[in-house]
Amino acid sequence: MGFQAWRGTFDGILLERAKALGVEVIHPCRALRPLIKGEKVIGVATSKGDYRSRFVVDAAGGQHWLGKKLGLKINFFSSRLIAYYGYVEGNCLIENQRPAIIADQLGWTWRAKIQPYLYQWTRLNFSEQRLASDWKTEAFQGMVTKYKTRSADVTWRLVSPCAGRGYFLVGDAAGVLDPASSHGVLKAIMSGIMAGHLIVQLVNQDAELLIETYSQWLTNWFEHDLTELNKMYRNHPHPPQFITL
Repeated sequence: MGFQAWRGTFDGILLERAKALGVEVIHPCRALRPLIKGEKVIGVATSKGDYRSRFVVDAAGGQHWLGKKLGLKINFFSSRLIAYYGYVEGNCLIENQRPAIIADQLGWTWRAKIQPYLYQWTRLNFSEQRLASDWKTEAFQGMVTKYKTRSADVTWRLVSPCAGRGYFLVGDAAGVLDPASSHGVLKAIMSGIMAGHLIVQLVNQDAELLIETYSQWLTNWFEHDLTELNKMYRNHPHPPQFITL
């Protein structure tokens, strides 16, 4: 069944909690480049000035901002995958009970009721075929489109190493799998918690060991989900070509 959370509300809860714990939020602000001394990340140059810190945590998502700035390797495990998602408004009786993910010849569609009279859909084609701007899943035909259809690159990939001298990559900044893995939000939150926990521990413990611990933990989790996702797609009625049968 899962949990359907409205992203804006959920983000607001997390942000207010961070502020309550003493986090200084600088917004709007754009990261420009990491500050590096020797081979260690020591801060970030931003549109609001330079900020120096013992550790920089990249939680900026699948653009892999810090990984690319540092020239880290991005390992790919699938062909290019683009997930499209959108919202419709109205009353769709067949959706009122539970979410559904439906496989077809070209990929799959996920749909769920997320608020009263508001539904979300996500569409993943196994090819790079673009989705029409007015596309709707069959169950939502006749309903009113709410907001603009958006897309995200969900090609399977992992940055290596996802932690190093002065930095941690968390969530999609470290690795991406498509939404069928169903662990995106969980991975984002738990990797952030783990990075924060290890940074506190680094005050009195060996930095290299804890950095390696984080990298191995996140890599193992990614590989586990990758294996499970491969298994699931082997059972798809029309498996994508990048899956080894």
